[in-house]
Amino acid sequence: MAQQRRATPGCVNIDGHHYIFTPSGPNGVYVDHSGARYEGQWRDGQPHGEGTLYHISGVVCSGVWSAGTLTRGTIRYVDGSYYEGTLEQGKMHGEGIFVDAAGTRWFGSFVQGEGVDLECEMIL
Repeated sequence: MAQQRRATPGCVNIDGHHYIFTPSGPNGVYVDHSGARYEGQWRDGQPHGEGTLYHISGVVCSGVWSAGTLTRGTIRYVDGSYYEGTLEQGKMHGEGIFVDAAGTRWFGSFVQGEGVDLECEMIL
């Protein structure tokens, strides 16, 4: 998704990517060859602004994107767990909340995907 390409909407192109909407406009949908789908705002051929990425694994990433990277939002995992907060290079980074599959909430600071001085709130 890093390169800007022009395509006819709904056309499968020779590079194997399926464009449902040309990703050079301000809003659109992009489906890559693996079936992953991004719906949202674009700038310079990359997700930028509000949008949602649906991975074929079932993981859903939604929130604010900057130059193709999710910087703030929610990542929902297949097992029901999720993270809500800031991210850096696709990892939990900064202030956020992680809720595991059992419903236990971990909140505080994260650094490159690891919790730092987290507080725990268990649901009984």
